[in-house]
Amino acid sequence: MVHRAFLVVLVVFCAVANGQNCVPRSVSDMHLSQNGTLSWSVSPQETCTISHFTVNLRRSGADEQEFTTNATSVDVSNHIPFCQFWQFRVTAVSVDSTAGSTHLLLAKRVLPDVSLIATTYLNITSGEGHLLLAWDTNDDEYRSCADSFRVTVYDEDNGILSDHYRTERYLSLDYLSYCVTYQFEVRAINNDFPSEEGPSRLQVFEMPRAVQLAPRLRSVSTGATWANTTWILENIDQNGCPIRMLYVDGGNYFNISLPIVDEPTLGSVERDPVELNLQSLKPSSMYLLKVSVENSAGASIPAVVGVQTTDLAPGKV
Repeated sequence: MVHRAFLVVLVVFCAVANGQNCVPRSVSDMHLSQNGTLSWSVSPQETCTISHFTVNLRRSGADEQEFTTNATSVDVSNHIPFCQFWQFRVTAVSVDSTAGSTHLLLAKRVLPDVSLIATTYLNITSGEGHLLLAWDTNDDEYRSCADSFRVTVYDEDNGILSDHYRTERYLSLDYLSYCVTYQFEVRAINNDFPSEEGPSRLQVFEMPRAVQLAPRLRSVSTGATWANTTWILENIDQNGCPIRMLYVDGGNYFNISLPIVDEPTLGSVERDPVELNLQSLKPSSMYLLKVSVENSAGASIPAVVGVQTTDLAPGKV
């Protein structure tokens, strides 16, 4: 029994004397907490004496970071923002400076509360027939936590018009009506809180004025001395600027200004058709009509229509 014990001691002594290094095992139980503490455990089967650990942080598009520690945890909160996935590599190093196998963890700091994602600004730019909305969230610490945004469009008269869900931080709207006041609300969404949204950012914007499109001829009927026409005007959901007048330019024959009461049917976006009745015309004659409409932004370009009266019936003067 004494000889065997002496033999074991001799083998160990010879291994050290021959310069064989002790290679540490890989660490285990790596975990990244919400407060930014990265922790791990030394393997229960570890036989080497650990001198320290090297910690490496990597993320695509970011600077690689590396440092050493004697503890089995390290605070990385100042190095990584919330909601970004990072690669964490921890390697144990023995007292003889031999590095063991590296343990890899892919993790992110989970957002503690969705209310932290605040939309700090909402800019609205008016273009030709559309609006461009652009927004962003608060400081860089929570910027990556906004996985998407909900943009709600309100009409001052009709309430909610639409909801738009965007991963981008901008939205172009081309269905809004001139001379109408809208309210826009933007809220951030984090996928870890699917039933909650961040604080809203509100902005009120009145669409600029714009002239109507040229009136469209709906129907025409004629007699020897008269002509009746019906005209369609641009809908309210396309141009909400109040209409004042319909103008008819008949050249050297007549000029008519027809006042319009712009009160569409409740709940409808269509304006009522405008009837234009012309009397005291000459039989068998062609009249060239230039019809335009005026709203608060001015007069539209005219619609040009030719109207032909019929022959006078026999025996009538």
